[in-house]
Amino acid sequence: MNIIPLLVLCSLALAACGLLAFLFSVRNRDNDYADRLAILPLEDDSPVESIDS
Repeated sequence: MNIIPLLVLCSLALAACGLLAFLFSVRNRDNDYADRLAILPLEDDSPVESIDS
């Protein structure tokens, strides 16, 4: 049962790192173009010309 406090400590440390990363992202305004980046994969690629020999 000695592993449970270690697991709780590790999970709290990971949650704190995630929170710090989120706050850093918000502070640097990395999410300003989130709506544009969300639809970026839906755009069609430019047409590729096939080379027929």
